Amino acid sequence: MKALFVHDHKFNVDKNGNVYSHLMDGVLWKRYLEHADSLTVLSRRVIFEENEKSASGMRPAGCEGVSFELLGQSLGINGEKLSAPGYAEKYRTVRRAVSQCDAVIARLPSVLGYMACREAIKQRKKYAVEVVACAWDSNFYHGNPKNRVMALPSLLIMKHYVKKADAAIYVTDEYLQKIYPCRGFTGIASNVVLEMPDERVLQNRIAKIESTNKKVIFGLVGSLTVNFKGHETAIKALAAARDRIPDFELHFIGTGRPDRWQKLADEQGIGERVFFDGLKKHGREVTDWMDHLDVLLIPSLQEGLPRALIEAMSCGLPALGAVTGGIPQLLPGGFLHKKKDWRKLSEDIVRLCGDKELMKKCAAENFEKVKRFDGTILEKSRFEFWKTFFDMCRQHDF
Repeated sequence: MKALFVHDHKFNVDKNGNVYSHLMDGVLWKRYLEHADSLTVLSRRVIFEENEKSASGMRPAGCEGVSFELLGQSLGINGEKLSAPGYAEKYRTVRRAVSQCDAVIARLPSVLGYMACREAIKQRKKYAVEVVACAWDSNFYHGNPKNRVMALPSLLIMKHYVKKADAAIYVTDEYLQKIYPCRGFTGIASNVVLEMPDERVLQNRIAKIESTNKKVIFGLVGSLTVNFKGHETAIKALAAARDRIPDFELHFIGTGRPDRWQKLADEQGIGERVFFDGLKKHGREVTDWMDHLDVLLIPSLQEGLPRALIEAMSCGLPALGAVTGGIPQLLPGGFLHKKKDWRKLSEDIVRLCGDKELMKKCAAENFEKVKRFDGTILEKSRFEFWKTFFDMCRQHDF
């Protein structure tokens, strides 16, 4: 059984052809290789030397049984230029890859994923989709005018291919299912898997809250190159709250240049309180960073089920977020604000920072709720989904 995984993720490739990523590696590929003999990953590439800063924190992306078919970075999305011949060449690559596999897995939204779904239908191949975000949100809130124009077409294209899929697995409980229903069989499993933390983590967090009489440390996780992670909302909210809360710092982690966000913080009068901590690997590096925070801010304009929020909850970290994607299924309504509503976020910050009992309650509820992301429980659900799909593909071959 040969499987094909398709997405627009940018893998870093060095001069020797070695492939790296800070998100996708053997842990992910194992999900499919438990049911398939081999896996081809069809995605995009960035040459290592051209991306040295974002390459820090990368890890090898391959493992036994995995091969890569990586296309040039440009797909005509996010403002990238792509000629008609260039698009046709990429489509031919997708068509060939689909023809050489027995099962197609498309992570959506993604341009290459849509191509693969189209070819799977034409070639009568079974395909499954991983629905990890909303195409409308990712385009409309990207920040590039060309993406905003593509928001509606992308929404309709994604709805079409999810509906026709033989199987769909969602990262949310309800949000993405309502927008992108599927006629095939479906499953729910976050793409975040955690080792459950010891109860002492919560005890330490409570003790930290009780002893905090110093500055409050806020954090936000997200690439600095995009607009939809809510950096602007966070900066404006804290600027508005600065005279009503203790001294504070705002720390960012993520790839990209900090210039524009530093400029905005300077304009808002909090430039000296903003810090950029670079890229951290998901897992231990991120949770170690979060251990030093007092509140996580997640004012995103576009999300599926945010990994950063789940990791924060595993640290017993209080969090304030936007009504975006799967965030409302993780945080209670009192800790939510509408997209771009920095005034409401500012009021939530003041309320939370002024009430230690509320912070402790928030920490305990977050820590308890994150237990549903126990790797053992999620892996069982995910295993059954992929077993059913690959069994279907085998029967289809006969």
